[in-house]
Amino acid sequence: FEGAYDAAALKHRVVIFTASVDPRMLQAAKSRFAPWVDFEPLPEEAGQDFAVADDNMVCEFEEGKITVCNAVANSVSGRQNKVVRNNVMLPVHIAAYLKRGKATEFCYVVIIDSDTLFVRPLGAFLPDCTAESGWQVDWEVGITVYDPDFHVPWAEDPAEAGRTSGGFSRINAGVVLISLAQPELALFFLHRWAQATSWLQSGGEGGLEEGEPWPDEAKRVWQDWGQTLLREFKGPNQASLALLLCSYETERLPELLGWGSACEACQRGVEVKLKIFPEEAETKLRMRALPARLLNHPESMPDGRFAPDLLVIHLKGMWWRNILPRGLTNLADSFRRSTWNRDSLALHWLLYDTWQLALPPEARHASMKALSPEDGREVSAEDLS
Repeated sequence: FEGAYDAAALKHRVVIFTASVDPRMLQAAKSRFAPWVDFEPLPEEAGQDFAVADDNMVCEFEEGKITVCNAVANSVSGRQNKVVRNNVMLPVHIAAYLKRGKATEFCYVVIIDSDTLFVRPLGAFLPDCTAESGWQVDWEVGITVYDPDFHVPWAEDPAEAGRTSGGFSRINAGVVLISLAQPELALFFLHRWAQATSWLQSGGEGGLEEGEPWPDEAKRVWQDWGQTLLREFKGPNQASLALLLCSYETERLPELLGWGSACEACQRGVEVKLKIFPEEAETKLRMRALPARLLNHPESMPDGRFAPDLLVIHLKGMWWRNILPRGLTNLADSFRRSTWNRDSLALHWLLYDTWQLALPPEARHASMKALSPEDGREVSAEDLS
């Protein structure tokens, strides 16, 4: 963020929600990034919910060299358990932060995953609301989706990466933009998003507050939505964003979130109705599908180079978690290899080394990810050469 915004970083605020962080690192971060970063401790019980999962991998060898590495089962299940809880609670924590008067201090809030890097400022999508013209966006909530201009090196047709099995534009919830023109509307959206995510995962069981449970008929509807949308959009937050975008009328998704020209939300902000309980007042806002290739790029890139209009990269997946921060660059799979991610790797290493210099020597990272071949022996330096 500091590298992308330079001195303009002081006009903004980065809020980092923390749990189970090494106190030495937290203190170093507070000193290094003051005054434009706020560190918000999560409730004590969130420590386990937000704990880092085991990312170890098992590697296959051929002629004495590593050919491919895959995550071990407990790594995958551990991350899935973590993600399930985080999907629901993060919007709740953000809303609690905004309720402390923060919502009136800024024009927008950008919810962004921690495994992202800023390449350039976001001003093209977040125009200054304090200018005479005021808010010049046609949305209150912006989500990021794949589109036909999103090219990847492992597929000739962008639809192979960006279109779901049902023909929809793929959503990536790693970056979500919310206008603070109407703070109460932003807070209501965050609350409803968390609720919808919870109900899709649980089939209508439970909720965020104590109260009357959903009747059996309504539970069946949530179960049907959950089975369909979770399978289609590959994640609870993405599925709930799709459900809110269509105002709970899933039959409208093909016209609102279809591929290419069939994506109405990609062309303009569409009106969304958030009301779901009979006693609620009607609450409407506009949602817009913005290009992930600019705002939230989670894929390998042709020749590994940044496009001139790229703003944010998303280092998403087990491949990234296992080559960073010590450069296991020979690892490759069908979708990732170092030559397809050369600019992303260079940016990460620059930022990582800069961060290491801010840490006390005893807190600096010195070890690599744990790797083991299938026969259980230790990986040697020769194996990685």
